[in-house]
Amino acid sequence: MDLLQALMDLYGGSIAGFYHLETKELRLIKPGDEEAEEGAQLKSMGIDLEAVTLVHELTHAAQDQHYELSTLPLEDETNDDLIMALKGVIEGDASCVGWKYGFKGLFKTLIPKYNELLKKGDLPGKANELPNYLKQTLTFPYGHGTDFVLAYVNKNGGSLKSTSKLFEDLPLSSEQILHPEKYLDAEKRDNPTLVSLPGLAAVFGGGWKETLQNVHGEFVVELMLREALGEESPLPAKAAAGWDGDRYVAFEDGKKKTAIVWVSTWDSEEDAKEFHDAYAKVLKKQRGTAAEAEEGKPLSFKDGGFLEHRGSDVLVLLGAPDEVLGRTEAIWKLAKKTELTKVERVPKFVCAKCDVKEAFSGKCSKCQADLKYVPKDPPPQKGGKKKREYSVVTEP
Repeated sequence: MDLLQALMDLYGGSIAGFYHLETKELRLIKPGDEEAEEGAQLKSMGIDLEAVTLVHELTHAAQDQHYELSTLPLEDETNDDLIMALKGVIEGDASCVGWKYGFKGLFKTLIPKYNELLKKGDLPGKANELPNYLKQTLTFPYGHGTDFVLAYVNKNGGSLKSTSKLFEDLPLSSEQILHPEKYLDAEKRDNPTLVSLPGLAAVFGGGWKETLQNVHGEFVVELMLREALGEESPLPAKAAAGWDGDRYVAFEDGKKKTAIVWVSTWDSEEDAKEFHDAYAKVLKKQRGTAAEAEEGKPLSFKDGGFLEHRGSDVLVLLGAPDEVLGRTEAIWKLAKKTELTKVERVPKFVCAKCDVKEAFSGKCSKCQADLKYVPKDPPPQKGGKKKREYSVVTEP
């Protein structure tokens, strides 16, 4: 696959407008022939799609003015799942406002049907021919995010004004977006576990270099399982539902061979075993039958495939060289787990005179001068990844 062209097709045919957080500019995209035809059909039904898009983007402008969206870690390249959750609120809120304006009195009737199309990744033109991973990760914040925001609004008096509080206490995972009760109910709130693998490079040795690390999250885990096991199978959703946290790290050697280490943690030992067994089916389908192993022992597959669960955790290796396959005990010992409790915003409002930096606009705490907005992100850390520091508390 030509990934660059796929992304051009995905975004080129799907985005009707955008609000730019850095420049504060709002843009509407002139529709292509297919999108123009869809707009004409909706207009005949009394729905002005361009007006809906404008209201949607104006909502983003209002969100930014009130909640400083540019200080959220939306460009963090090490936790896609957190970004998906944040965008679920941002896009879900704007979608509610835009479609409430467009659908008018039919909003409650039509929005569930529209959301179902988005959740399936139903997109116009060439974009609809792309893999579900690309389509559905793009539409997640709009379909599932809108459902989440509506669940929040319904629990808080039924007015969209209630979303103000939501921006002060943002969800932290796709799990919380998919299962609003894991966010809304204080007793059931299930914050994600942040998994880290410090020192992993030493396990691989000098011939290998880390190329990326990230978090899949419940939604993408389910997507991957569905892609391999079939859209109609109930197993993917069931096996992904016990997700609590994960991290995968990719390495590349001098011959461009890729190896991946993926550690996930689950709500219970039973949930971990359920995912382990489901993913074993995926690996058997992709890599052939696993080598014989005793019950509860690791499974080995062709081309450096490895799968093991211990308690509530699961370790996956893909494309691992023999020397790394012999060091799995070291990988288990490296894995660290902490609870992600909130989003730490990026300070972008500064007083150069006093060296004061804040995440929100206002006055300097020292000299009372107006803080100046500095749109440029901090420079990437070593390795080129835009990594943020999150507020965490250690698990007991």
